[in-house]
Amino acid sequence: MAVRRSKANGPPSHHGKFAERFAAKEAQRKAPKPAPLSAEEHAANRKRLSKVRFVKPKYSEETMINLAGIFKKWNRYCDEAGVGDWEETIRSLGPETTMDFFLFVCGNYKVKSWGSTEEYIRQFQQLYTTVTGQYMNRAHSKAVYNYHHNVLVPRFRLRAPNIDGKAVLNVDSLRVILTFNMAYDAGTFDLERHRIQLAACYQILCYTGARPAELVDGERKKPKNGSVERLFGKKVVQADGDTSEDAADALVEESQKAEELLSMETTKRGRPKALCYEDILMMLCVRITDLGSAACTPLRWKEDMLKVPIFRRIRGCDLSTYEPMPYAKLSYDMARQSLDSGHEKAWTPRFARRGAANAANGDAPDSVRDQMMRHDPRFSTFFSAYLNENARFDLQNAFLEEEKQNQLFRMFAHVSLTRDPRATRDMVPDEAWAQVPPDPDITELEEERAQLKQGRYRIAGCENEEKIRELTEKIRAKKAEREKRIVKDYREYYFYHRPTWDIEAQARGEVEEQYEEPVIDLIVPERVRLAEMLCFQPKDLTEEQISRLRIDVVDLMVALCDKRDTGKPRQSQPKPPVQVPIHQFVKEESPAFEAWCRADPFPLLMNASQCPDCIGDERLTTAERTFQWCRPTIRNDHFDDQHLTERESAVAQGVAAGEQETLETGATSHDDTWEENSAPAEGPGGAGAGMMAAGSHRDINLEQPFMDVGSQVCGCSLLIQTMGRDTMKQYHVTGYGHVQEITVASCGVAIR
Repeated sequence: MAVRRSKANGPPSHHGKFAERFAAKEAQRKAPKPAPLSAEEHAANRKRLSKVRFVKPKYSEETMINLAGIFKKWNRYCDEAGVGDWEETIRSLGPETTMDFFLFVCGNYKVKSWGSTEEYIRQFQQLYTTVTGQYMNRAHSKAVYNYHHNVLVPRFRLRAPNIDGKAVLNVDSLRVILTFNMAYDAGTFDLERHRIQLAACYQILCYTGARPAELVDGERKKPKNGSVERLFGKKVVQADGDTSEDAADALVEESQKAEELLSMETTKRGRPKALCYEDILMMLCVRITDLGSAACTPLRWKEDMLKVPIFRRIRGCDLSTYEPMPYAKLSYDMARQSLDSGHEKAWTPRFARRGAANAANGDAPDSVRDQMMRHDPRFSTFFSAYLNENARFDLQNAFLEEEKQNQLFRMFAHVSLTRDPRATRDMVPDEAWAQVPPDPDITELEEERAQLKQGRYRIAGCENEEKIRELTEKIRAKKAEREKRIVKDYREYYFYHRPTWDIEAQARGEVEEQYEEPVIDLIVPERVRLAEMLCFQPKDLTEEQISRLRIDVVDLMVALCDKRDTGKPRQSQPKPPVQVPIHQFVKEESPAFEAWCRADPFPLLMNASQCPDCIGDERLTTAERTFQWCRPTIRNDHFDDQHLTERESAVAQGVAAGEQETLETGATSHDDTWEENSAPAEGPGGAGAGMMAAGSHRDINLEQPFMDVGSQVCGCSLLIQTMGRDTMKQYHVTGYGHVQEITVASCGVAIR
């Protein structure tokens, strides 16, 4: 017997892993299929299908959610208009009822464009087909569209769709947003990794023309009112008048199996729809000098990482393991950064896709362009939805047979034309806020609330408490909505009149305001270095220096991913005044004495206004870790908002169940030890070895007391809390001098 000899060698342990993988694939291949139906079951199935009027089409998840939305509007219309049961009404639907329904929609919902109402009409036609099992009459549909164009559009002053244009990005716009994101963005994220994710999303969207939902999670949640199951629980629409026979057949086993074939089945994909590691193939390309067998080597991901999204969600301060970044987060941050960087209009991820499509148009054949954009060439999707409405061509000079101004028209065709670096997202001056008249609706609600409160500040237990809280919530929502409108309208007013203001100032002979390049004012050191390396690159770098620079940038990005910037020092603490140097004789001390006197940023005891969780978080900067709130009550609010939920969830999940038992045992012996009076050992300067400085901090071990009764304390109100405990202890020390009293509580460890 001839022995097989393998020419491909691998590590010694790969044989067992291959056997496991092959066994898993074989088990999947041999998975049992549904058992074939018997003759009786086939007969029951034919009987069931003979009563079927219509087989519903296969709708996507998004279409089902859309139909659930129009179904909710139809339900509300039937209840408020008093037309009867929703199902009976839609089965006997006439053109007059459909027209009246869309009059109700335009009057009771926020509809601004007739493109939205046309979409509602199409969704209602799908709902009609899903419920009745037949398509809407063509004459019926034509009458509804005529009523919409001739009555609803002029009555509610519905604007045309896409009246604001379709903005297109180019390379200049991408450079601006990337530079602003890394160097000048004052916004904060829960984790700086999100900033790196945003930069990667911007580049992938522009370089590949990918849809946003191909990178992040764009799926919407199904409504919880059961409307999707009610509409699509059955795959077919039964004929009328067969309900009694269906109830009798349901008792037969064969009929039950036939019924299962016509019921909706829920299948899962096994991975998010967002970009995962299995979607990316990385290859290491090298030049083989010794004529080796391979010039490039693919880099394979670990199998447990294949289904993990690349751009993941950040909850609190932790990076999710399998939850992708939501589309709403990408869209919001992109809009905020585009407005803060001075652009007139808020960007959406669709801007980048249009930019990629227009960049490929003309340089690549139409078939290649449609392939990259995933368009069906039969429908001309690019020309109807993606083509730049601003033609990038100098037709005048082409007709005059002169040299074309290509660069000028290139600038006219993109969003960077209307960028003003002086503009920000919220740029309304205080004078404008002061001159804005009050909203009469808000004033009326505030007067009604004042009458109910009757001059009282606390409303707990008041007979009108529920009504007062409802009015407070309405006032808050209306104020937020009005402030948002004011900010938006002022930006439009500013960008419209800014050129006129500049021309008038120039005509009056005023000195033109010189643009000053903003200074990189950041907190996180890794981000500062990364911004300087990316924004200020010398032009005469060699290949070796560029390679070294890329390595340093990657290292800084990896280090930045684990950092946090809360923005507290920048927002709350004022800058210290400039001190005028006074030249006087100062005695020089030895380096050892200076090191001993240098203030420790993390002393043994922490101040009462510092957060015990933030001071131990190494992802924050030193200024943010030692940040002091204005009052302990404000610190408590911060702790409840940022850290309490995580601790409560850990306790609820039973993570610290075993640790709690040990903690209770150790705390009992610990409390007994604290009642003993012991004189502290004398240290330098006559102070006791147990002396605690004001604002000092150190992790506390409850089994080993860090302080005894009689120890000397120097400082005011101090606070210490144990880190990573589900049960905390609190200790009080009153006054200056020696410890007089120690009290144990359950809210934390404190010294006062």
